[in-house]
Amino acid sequence: MGEPFDKDIELVKLQIVAETSLADMQINMSLVSSSIIILFVFLLTVVIQYPASFPPAAAVASIAFGLAILFVIFMFHARRKYERGSRELNGYVENFKAGKPLPPLTTLCGVKEKEEKTKSRKKRDS
Repeated sequence: MGEPFDKDIELVKLQIVAETSLADMQINMSLVSSSIIILFVFLLTVVIQYPASFPPAAAVASIAFGLAILFVIFMFHARRKYERGSRELNGYVENFKAGKPLPPLTTLCGVKEKEEKTKSRKKRDS
């Protein structure tokens, strides 16, 4: 029938999947935040360097509006990705409750998918 069901091992797998999903979301949010800060500093530097070509109030307002839109879009994307991972985790929890063994960690954490994408990119590039 396959692997025997070991409750402790399956709980560890669930914990690792949950931590991986949360860490991915935190990394995405920090990348988005730092990117927006870098963009803001760049645009602010341009406005300061060339003040004659930008009316100050309009420049600051357009920068703030553009950054707010980018922030909302990227945060929405990161949140949606996290919610997708949470739904998958809920399915794994239901399998655990039913006494079914979970797939290997490489499958659960998406390691095999990432390796396959890397291999296909290498084949395509060569």
